[in-house]
Amino acid sequence: YDLTATVIGDSACATVRVFILSLTDTCTRLVADDVGLVTVGTIDRKTPFAHAKFVHPSWHQHGAPQRVRAAREFCVVDFSPHFRPTFERTGRILIPNLRPVHVSVIPFHCGAKQNKKDLIIRVDDFKDFKKLLRTRTNLLVIFSQSEKAASKSMTVFEDVAEEMKGKATLAFVNCGDDKKFCKKLKVSPVTFELKHYKDGDFNKDYDRKLTVKSMVNFLMDPTGDIPWDEDPTAVDVVHIDTEDGLSKLLKKDKSATLVMFYAPWCGYCKRLKPEFAAAATQTKGRAQLVGIDVDKPHMMGLRASYNITGFPTLYYFEKGKMKYRYGGENTKDGILSWLD
Repeated sequence: YDLTATVIGDSACATVRVFILSLTDTCTRLVADDVGLVTVGTIDRKTPFAHAKFVHPSWHQHGAPQRVRAAREFCVVDFSPHFRPTFERTGRILIPNLRPVHVSVIPFHCGAKQNKKDLIIRVDDFKDFKKLLRTRTNLLVIFSQSEKAASKSMTVFEDVAEEMKGKATLAFVNCGDDKKFCKKLKVSPVTFELKHYKDGDFNKDYDRKLTVKSMVNFLMDPTGDIPWDEDPTAVDVVHIDTEDGLSKLLKKDKSATLVMFYAPWCGYCKRLKPEFAAAATQTKGRAQLVGIDVDKPHMMGLRASYNITGFPTLYYFEKGKMKYRYGGENTKDGILSWLD
């Protein structure tokens, strides 16, 4: 029987089991909603889940009527004798001795990673692009002059697509293949350019660094301000992004250190940042000025250890130990005067 399915497997998978839906008895239609049920055990109609080794968490999020209905409609067939260890592949596969009363519904993902290249959606039709805008709320599109023009950066784009899977979508448009398509969108890249669309509408041109970190930060908050550590005017500020980063810095460098603990949303912090950065440039070589965003989940321990209850909070360190809380004016001259 010719079965259309996605099969994912590798040498680590001893068996591959997929859910199938019987088209006989009461099972006459596909379940419209995504039940999210996956198992590597055995299921039958009388004792559903009796031997299941793993049930996907989303199964428990559905209401009881849905679970009962799905349990009745789903049955399992072990296709492992027909599969060889294989890389991921999507398409039509032939499975011998399978009766034509079965249709694949949910393939079991046994651990193989999806090819990162496949995570970037290739769009070559204006209608498909409009559909993408309707269905994807956080979309970054790579408009390239040719396939080759963006080739050097594709590894970065693929890594971003993998990290942001489920949170954002990356798409690729080859304007060299379809100039009319790009002309409709008023896009004419010299090499390639990135445009962001939010909730179906154009948001902005991507104007940050072409690094995984920068692009991920942008997609996590596409309407927010540029992170301080990416601001070209703040290159002389030491930016710390790990909970133990400050202690490591203080152990390594015993010079005078002024640390600004801040939150990106804080208005007072936004006004102080350019003054702080300018002071960092002026004091370079005799004191170091450090900026730490402690409003991130992984920085809460550091925030608690220094009892940061308001923003911005500035502490002065000398020889690796905290000595004073900053008490000067929140200006470049105020910082320089206080440090002297």
